Amino acid sequence: MKIVLIALDSLRKDRVSPYNKSIDFTSNLEELSDQSIVYNNAIAQSCWSLPSHVSVLTGKYPWQHRSTQKKPFVDDDIKLISEELRDKGYITSAVHNNTWLIPITGAMRGFDELHTLQNQTKYLKNAWSRLQSSKLLRMLRKKLILFQSKMNLKKTIGEETDFSNQLDKTKNFLEKNKNTDDFFLYVNLVSCHYPYNPPEKYKEKHNVKKDINDLSSRPLEYGGEIKDQEKEELNKLYNAEVDFLDHNLGKIIEKFKEEDIYDESLIIVFSDHGELLGEQNKFGHHFSTHKHLINVPLIIKNPDNRSCRVEDVTELREIYYKVLNNAGIELKDSNKFVKGAACGMYEEPVIYDAKISGNGKNICNSSFYMGTKNKIYRSENQLEFIDKIHSKLAPDQISSSELLNLLKIR
Repeated sequence: MKIVLIALDSLRKDRVSPYNKSIDFTSNLEELSDQSIVYNNAIAQSCWSLPSHVSVLTGKYPWQHRSTQKKPFVDDDIKLISEELRDKGYITSAVHNNTWLIPITGAMRGFDELHTLQNQTKYLKNAWSRLQSSKLLRMLRKKLILFQSKMNLKKTIGEETDFSNQLDKTKNFLEKNKNTDDFFLYVNLVSCHYPYNPPEKYKEKHNVKKDINDLSSRPLEYGGEIKDQEKEELNKLYNAEVDFLDHNLGKIIEKFKEEDIYDESLIIVFSDHGELLGEQNKFGHHFSTHKHLINVPLIIKNPDNRSCRVEDVTELREIYYKVLNNAGIELKDSNKFVKGAACGMYEEPVIYDAKISGNGKNICNSSFYMGTKNKIYRSENQLEFIDKIHSKLAPDQISSSELLNLLKIR
């Protein structure tokens, strides 16, 4: 089977027409949704890229794979979906500019081809693996990963609108492998991620008056805060990026159709997390479990092009099982923690702690959270939280002791 996962980084659910009919600038997502299963209540397992993507790539919750701010890489003993598929004979490729999904974090194991900000080499693979052999080396690895990611982030600011390289790599892969029975392509489009820098024609279309560098608002993870008078302009910039993102997605879908492999392909489009643009007086996505961060788009086009809406609460990590089962690797989801709900983990700001001092008044400690159809619950007062969860669940689904253990995650 031809399988493609397309992550639309930082995309809010309320800014795309399949979920919000007042939006008139995401026609490609709208067309795709007409031939797909649209999940109305998909919940991400974290509010930032690394743990959210690793949950998709492993089928595990963040407290299981442990790729969090305190340990921002994937342990070698955790098998990724790309490794499972490559072992089954799939040709695998990853194309993206995400600063966290690079070989040194271990999140790109199992890909035959890598077109990322840091491409794979045998030397690097062995070197980063050895940096897990002791506590001291793991600390060194963490510092190197953070340094590399921040350097890459600076590098991509000027290249934010340059989608042409990613598109060329994606097109080349599809052209080369269109007659291959089994391939796995992982694409991550990051244009909605801060700093917003859409092409001029999209700025004009959305009446953007100022560039992002002309605004004083900065995401909390960058040590800044949002200014009330700039919220409208930030929303315009973000919408322009969503418009540009939809255009880029349309180019990829168009290539599938051009190579006559669209109908036979399993195409899964999702957002790893959303973005706050003034809600809770916050800007960014690291420090909240607000619905605009956690409740994300999830659209799955099966080879039969069957379309419907799913109201059941769904976890992004379930994509792992969906893909492998379709590839003929029968796996039961033994990790499902709460039936009928979606769970995730919110973290203390360890990586960005120094930056947010003084602006972090509303930042809470690490916590377990759970999403239902109507609300997202988070552990503030532990006993009160347990009472809320138990009132929503059958007694045999989760015990108080299990929940308390999760609330102690640090």
